[in-house]
Amino acid sequence: MSSRSERIIEKAFLGGEFLTWLWYACDQCDGRFQLGDDLIEVRFDDLLVLESLLADSQENTLKGGEPTQSAEARLGLQLGKKVSQAKLRLQRGEREYRFTIRGSTLDLGSTKLPAVLAKAEEEQFYERLYLLEELDRTVNELYLAFLRRRLLPAWESETLPALRAWIASPSSPAADDLPSPSPAALTL
Repeated sequence: MSSRSERIIEKAFLGGEFLTWLWYACDQCDGRFQLGDDLIEVRFDDLLVLESLLADSQENTLKGGEPTQSAEARLGLQLGKKVSQAKLRLQRGEREYRFTIRGSTLDLGSTKLPAVLAKAEEEQFYERLYLLEELDRTVNELYLAFLRRRLLPAWESETLPALRAWIASPSSPAADDLPSPSPAALTL
């Protein structure tokens, strides 16, 4: 039986698949996801790193503007690269979070939380803690939704062909070109 760290390394590819799927899903539903009763919005921001899982791989780091809309990003996907790191904006209700996420570990970094409303220092601490927990919970819910889809037989027969068609397209296809669960929001 392998150790926990060996199992984590074995499954690290799932993080890159998750971020690549998230990019695809954002294109299909304009970044809107229904998580239970909450509607959230996810946008890829000004950092995108694409990397191949091969031993001597090169990585493409795209910064500024909307890197997911660039021809370089699409070409990276077409060459078999997956998203290994991205800067995301996540809107949940009135709260907007900005952060980077690393695919191999799903570690969050460079996190910018929504403004804290509490006046007292101790209340500010607890409010920031709540906001961090909400961000972590939301990212975990998105990842869990991906894993649920990834483990279904429909992944091979439906999702993967749609992903491949999206990757092969020169730019983001219109939402009606590929199957989409909902035109308003992707329900997870």
